[in-house]
Amino acid sequence: VGIEYMAQCAAVHGELVNRIRGEAPRPGLLLGSRRLEIHQDAFAAGDPLEVTARHHMGDSGLVAFDCSIRSASSGETLVEGRVNLYLFKDWSEFGEVRE
Repeated sequence: VGIEYMAQCAAVHGELVNRIRGEAPRPGLLLGSRRLEIHQDAFAAGDPLEVTARHHMGDSGLVAFDCSIRSASSGETLVEGRVNLYLFKDWSEFGEVRE
């Protein structure tokens, strides 16, 4: 679940950057993660989380983000690592045309 939260945060980051640039949304795929450190076995029910994604490298093709998940109540780091994504140039490259 933590990897998915981090990947979604990275996707939001990418879409905000595209919106600022006036560019269309771009599809991407989560390839995996590196240096993943899990500091807790589970997320506590009802504990708000702070998820961050910082662009590490890449602009098209292979893209990497350094991410973390912290407990908003305690500030404790729960999960951290790098997520690797493949970012397509547009929807047609992904095999789907959007209008």
